[in-house]
Amino acid sequence: MVTHTKEKPFECNICKKTFGLKHSLKLHCMIHTGERLYSCEICGVNFTHNSSLKSHIKTHTGEKPYTCVICESSFVRQRQLQLHILCHTGEKKFTCDICSKMFSRIDNLKNHLAHHSGNKPVHSYTHSGDKPYMCSDCGKTFSRKDRLKEHLVSHNGKRPFECQQCGKSFVRKEHLNYHINSVHARNKK
Repeated sequence: MVTHTKEKPFECNICKKTFGLKHSLKLHCMIHTGERLYSCEICGVNFTHNSSLKSHIKTHTGEKPYTCVICESSFVRQRQLQLHILCHTGEKKFTCDICSKMFSRIDNLKNHLAHHSGNKPVHSYTHSGDKPYMCSDCGKTFSRKDRLKEHLVSHNGKRPFECQQCGKSFVRKEHLNYHINSVHARNKK
């Protein structure tokens, strides 16, 4: 009955997030304890949720059943496709109440709000060693969201930063800059 009424009587003691089902709360609590019950038999990466393991296994099989009809990029999860489509539509439905800046994703707004409050989570992760951003394709974790985004490019094979002198391509701009300074600058001497 709780699921039909949208009532959420089960509360996490740690972060106060509420859930409609006791089982959902139990699964959520594993995030705080670090408990990971589901293990990939292929590479040994562990997951809190069975659904995350199932998505991860697709990285080994190469299965990406969700395809963008606009650019034909494909994704392991339907949610990834839904978020990707926002880059084509330009839709930004999340607005910062403080400065009116708009965002296409709620997580980007939350990250932005942390800067207004003086909390800079990226900086604190650097010191704590926490890596809260996980690649859903391979399970690799990152302390910064931008590093995860750069990493995701490695799965689709795109290398957007191309050297104008030799045509070699790179995932990150700083890798291109390093290449230019170490290879081409050295050749000019």
